[in-house]
Amino acid sequence: MILTNGNKVIYPSQGPCLIGSVINKVIDGRPVSFYQLALLDDSGGELFVPVDKVQTIGISPLLNRTDIPKLLDLLKKPSGVDKDWRQRAVDNFKLLTSGSTFDLAEVVKSLIIDRCKSNNRLTR
Repeated sequence: MILTNGNKVIYPSQGPCLIGSVINKVIDGRPVSFYQLALLDDSGGELFVPVDKVQTIGISPLLNRTDIPKLLDLLKKPSGVDKDWRQRAVDNFKLLTSGSTFDLAEVVKSLIIDRCKSNNRLTR
């Protein structure tokens, strides 16, 4: 994935970011290129992502407008698989690290299942 200055992406566990220029720094005596990402929240934080690691950290582009109905349909459908909480936790971790918006929707559905089961146990 090549990031383009001025575009926006989602950085896992941080949220939406604006892509800045490529910054070159010398680390341990070797030149390393970094994408400079500005967090799009009120923190004013910046992230520096090594250009050669951008594929492995799960950065993803923002969702296209045409994908929004598909995402909403996915959230409306029942999860379908009833796993115990431990297996769902393992599966959710894998989905979260993928960087996919649709995988994140699956995690949200799974968490809703956990919450509903928890509430049912409390009301019995």
